[in-house]
Parts: sequence; structure tokens; C-alpha cells
Amino acid sequence: MGNEEAIGFRHRESQTLYLSPLFRIDQPQYAKIHIGLFIAALEDAIDRAKQSGDKSDRPNSGPTNGTAGMVRLTAAKNERKRRPQERRIQKERILLETSKNLVQDKTDIYRLTNEQLNRQLDYHRDAEKHLPISYSERILPKYEMRYKAERALTLMDALRRRKSRDVLTRVRTVFIICICTYTVLSM
Repeated sequence: MGNEEAIGFRHRESQTLYLSPLFRIDQPQYAKIHIGLFIAALEDAIDRAKQSGDKSDRPNSGPTNGTAGMVRLTAAKNERKRRPQERRIQKERILLETSKNLVQDKTDIYRLTNEQLNRQLDYHRDAEKHLPISYSERILPKYEMRYKAERALTLMDALRRRKSRDVLTRVRTVFIICICTYTVLSM
């Protein structure tokens, strides 16, 4: 199963489908057959574009007019692939910038604008996404927090959780140092 392939060609005028005999994909001619298939498809597309170009008065009237349309489609597809990467890079820049200006005091939270609150929450949301936190304690998405007061309270909770994690990290570090010291002294 899946080791054989056939190629079909449609004859437009007679509405006939011609099928090639089955060939195995592990044959050395497999690549040559596919290269020939792609060349034939490209020539057919160019021929159809020329035929439709003769009927059209406008040059470059759309994707069906010559190879320029195919180039435009390829460029648009590449642009769609680039957009998520650019958004991810932009998000990482914002998170890095926000991490340098993290609000630590509750009184400063109320001075933040909505955009600054959202950035602070994005930072904490990103920091907590891999931690074992219950769903009820997770930071809600932006669209679920309509008011600035909701964002401020959520940010305070996130700060509380971060401080408790920092304390636990310090306690673990001290504990590990104590164990190492005890091990070295007992030798």
C-alpha cells in the first residue's frame, strides 16, 4: 500500500482522463517522471495563461494571466508565512522590554495605562504558561478582562504568585547549599 503511483492527464476538449500504468515509487525513474510531470503542468499553465491573455485587454489582469500571477501568488504565500514569525519576534521584543520595567509595587499598578497593564499581564502569562498552575489561577486572556480594575487585580495576583515562586527558589537554593556543605564537611 502506498508504494505505487499513477499519473492522470485530462484532455479538456474530449473530457477524457488518461491514466498512466502503475509504477513503483522506489524505481530510479520516479524522480524523472515527476520532473516531467511538473514541466508539463507548468507548460499547460503558461499555455492556458496565454490563451486567456489573448481574450483579455488588460495586461496582468490576475493570477491566470501569465507567470506574473503565479509570482504574485507565491509572494503572497511567502508573506503569510513571514507574518507569524514577525509577530512572534515583535512579541518577544515587547516581553523583553517589559521584563526590564516590571512593576513590583501594588501602588504603581494603578498608575499604569491599559496598554502597560496588558504588557505586564502578557509577561506574567508567558512566564506562567509552563508552570503547574490550576486553570482558575491562570491569567485570563485580554478579551475576557474588560475593565482596568480587573486587569489591575489580576496583575496583583500574578505578582503574588511570582514573589512566592521567588521565595521558594531562594529556599531551594539555600537547602541545596546546606546539603552540599554538609556532604563536603562529612567527608
